[in-house]
Amino acid sequence: MNFKEKKEPATKLMFGLSLNFTGEDKQQLQKLIDTYFRKRTGVANSKMENIAGGLLWVYSRINFLFQDDDNWSQKKLADSLGITSKTISRTASSMMDALRIDYFDSRFARKEVAEK
Repeated sequence: MNFKEKKEPATKLMFGLSLNFTGEDKQQLQKLIDTYFRKRTGVANSKMENIAGGLLWVYSRINFLFQDDDNWSQKKLADSLGITSKTISRTASSMMDALRIDYFDSRFARKEVAEK
């Protein structure tokens, strides 16, 4: 399966987790997913679980979701996807570099976070 073909299964995997997504979360996370899969260089063609974990952790970090909900922690995301925390960390870092995402990136932040 090539990189672009992983978008739909990875998206289903992410939204299939019990993370209590708000409507805004779904919209912003979808924007992050679309942006990542439009990228042509600097992307990793790794397992879907790694891609899902990396994108979820990037979104959690930008919006500080891990602070209020343990399910958004790196460890819980890793456990839910059957991968290691280190894999999520490495994948998320490479994604942030490839997309030039800052820790306070308003493109993918909830409105309440972006306004602070």
